[in-house]
Amino acid sequence: GISQLSIHDSASIPYTFDVYSEADDFNKIKAENLIVEKTNADKLWNHKPTVSEADPIHLVVVTHGFFSNIGGDMLFIRDKLHERSCKLNKNVIIRGYSGNVGKSYKGIEFLGKRLASYIKDLVTEENKKGHENGFAGINEISFVSHSLGGCVQSYALAHIHYNEPNFFKEKNIKLNNFITMASPMLGTAVEMPSYANFALSMGGLGKTGREIGRAHV
Repeated sequence: GISQLSIHDSASIPYTFDVYSEADDFNKIKAENLIVEKTNADKLWNHKPTVSEADPIHLVVVTHGFFSNIGGDMLFIRDKLHERSCKLNKNVIIRGYSGNVGKSYKGIEFLGKRLASYIKDLVTEENKKGHENGFAGINEISFVSHSLGGCVQSYALAHIHYNEPNFFKEKNIKLNNFITMASPMLGTAVEMPSYANFALSMGGLGKTGREIGRAHV
């Protein structure tokens, strides 16, 4: 229920947490034994490297789609990537950009440029922090995205390459994986009913909807 954040970021979203069990000893559970922790997206995503801050770091950038955000379903992807990295003893940090939450309708160029700035700033900041302590910093980057996020990540990388073609090379960073899930790289013209694409062309879902609703040859 937080898909409304695709068009604005000021929604008030109430949650109810219920605990239920058919076990005979359920009544023995005491409230003081239940721990509820309040946190936010920034804290959830800004974890330390899975192995060591001193070793070379593999950065994984996760980008959400139109009807999602990094505080919702993308946390599942983050958790699984983190779990797998720990199991394989890979030194990884996983980051999601929150600056595009509530702005999905503004167009791929708008979203992509903002993500590009985030990636460059993140790499620069992490490597500066690492080098000040004599650490290696980030030496590898992978990209994982869902739906519209694939288009946004693709634009972001193209934008970085166009404006600073040697950005990653100068920082000795290897570009590793680029993984998209259900991303409309060729638009939605052949994937959706004609009435849905008509609604997109008329401004449904804003500029982004018009862009992904176009037919590509």
